Amino acid sequence: MVNWRGVFGAPGITDAQKKELIAVVDKAVKSASWQDTLKRNDWTDMFMSGDQFKTFLDADTARIDKIIAGLGLKK
Repeated sequence: MVNWRGVFGAPGITDAQKKELIAVVDKAVKSASWQDTLKRNDWTDMFMSGDQFKTFLDADTARIDKIIAGLGLKK
């Protein structure tokens, strides 16, 4: 079981702003401090950005939607 987190930009940001945001987060997850945190907490590094993260979100949303519908909880 995993618990993912994400950083999202506001709708309408420019491509340059999107690239800058991705670069900042990419730098943070490569830092020694973050790598030490992963090891200390025994966390799996699942970092994804940009279109790769969007593809993951779309698939995960569809998976969860199917489970909710199967449980009869979908409105």
